[in-house]
Amino acid sequence: MKKQIIVAGLIALSLVGCATRKDSEVGKGAEVAVKESRDGLGDAVLAPAEDLNIRREEIPQILIDLTAVYGPISAEGCELIIEEVTALSAVLGPDEDVLKAKASRSEKLGKGTADMALNAVEDASTGFIPFRSLVRRATGATAYEKKVRAAYQRGLLRRTYLKGVGAERGCPPPGSPIPTPPEEPTK
Repeated sequence: MKKQIIVAGLIALSLVGCATRKDSEVGKGAEVAVKESRDGLGDAVLAPAEDLNIRREEIPQILIDLTAVYGPISAEGCELIIEEVTALSAVLGPDEDVLKAKASRSEKLGKGTADMALNAVEDASTGFIPFRSLVRRATGATAYEKKVRAAYQRGLLRRTYLKGVGAERGCPPPGSPIPTPPEEPTK
C-alpha cells in the first residue's frame, strides 16, 4: 500500500512538472495525462465493486452479435467495411494505426502516466480485500471478466481482419490501416 502511494505521488509530481513547462508538446502530454486520469478515476475507485460482482461492465451489443470473426464480407466495395470498422472503433476505441498517426510522443507519455496512476489507485482500492482471487471466483466476477475480455478480443480481431481485407481491396482509412510514417530516432 505504501509503495502504491509513493508511485501515485511520483506520478502526480511528474504531471505538475510537465504542466509547468512552456513547451506546448509537453503541455499536451500533461493535458492528456490529467484528462485520462480524471476520466478513469471513478472506475479505478469502484474496482472493489467489480471484484464482488456488484458492478459489471456491460458488453456492447455489437460485440455480443459478433459470432464469425473471419466471416465473409457481404459486398465487394469498401462502404460496408468502413461502416463496420467505424462501428467497432466506436466501442473498442481507436485502433493502433490511428493512435500512432495522431498522437505525439508527449501525448503517448501522458497516456502512459495516466495508466500508471490509475493502476496505482485501483491496486490501492482493491488491496484491502483478503483472498481477492478467491472472492472474485466465488462471486463469478472472474468468469464474467473472461466473458467481457473474449467479446472485446473478438471485436479487435474482426476490426483487424476487416482492415486487412480493406487494404487488399484498396479501401481508404478507416477501411484499411493508416500508413505509418517512419519512427523518429530517439536522442
